Amino acid sequence: MSRLSPLLFLGATSAMALVPSESARAQLYGTHSGAVDLATVDASALGDTLRSSLGFFLAGKWVIAGGVGVLGGSLKGYLGSEPSSWGHPYNLGVGYARTVAAHDLAGPLHGAIGAEVVAGFRHGPFGPRDAGALNLTVPVGVSLGDPSGTSLGFYAAPYVESGLTRAWETVPGSCTPYCSSRLGDTGLSSVAGVGVGGRAAIRRFSLELLIRDLRVHNRRLYAGVEGAVGLAYRLGR
Repeated sequence: MSRLSPLLFLGATSAMALVPSESARAQLYGTHSGAVDLATVDASALGDTLRSSLGFFLAGKWVIAGGVGVLGGSLKGYLGSEPSSWGHPYNLGVGYARTVAAHDLAGPLHGAIGAEVVAGFRHGPFGPRDAGALNLTVPVGVSLGDPSGTSLGFYAAPYVESGLTRAWETVPGSCTPYCSSRLGDTGLSSVAGVGVGGRAAIRRFSLELLIRDLRVHNRRLYAGVEGAVGLAYRLGR
């Protein structure tokens, strides 16, 4: 893991806050597929050097996650489902997370920039039943205390996501006066935004939270509905 100078780290975080673009203002673009909304950002992308883990998350469904240390990062697997009388919905996912750069800041403060890639598949009881997507998140975080031990951390999580799914469309000529809808052909759907997250760790155990999207509208801050909360246990040395 490379080391990042305090000046460069603070410059990167300041640039994210000051650039007047839609993503920097945390505005949601596009539509979520639901295929990669599986868990919080893995701690291996936030400066934690304990790269193997087990986790249990609630992200619109129950998700079990596990990771092993590989090539300086964490290779992750996800399995999710939810009770339903309409079938057997499930989510499958694989991902890789790694800290790109980290540095001790002032006193007990630690900073980190990382990357996490997650590919997922969703099968649901209602249309569109199936969707697949690929998500890239680049978290920028600050923690009070060592992220590999007892600490309290917060991070911004800008991301982009693209996937294949079927979207609902209006049936031509059906609006008399109410419109009918149908599922269209499979196509590419994309979404981008900025989320925020937090992580409270006591040794190897951590309570984690992610709000996938924040939106600024009329000078008010709105949170999206996608996100995750869960418990994780870090393994290894």
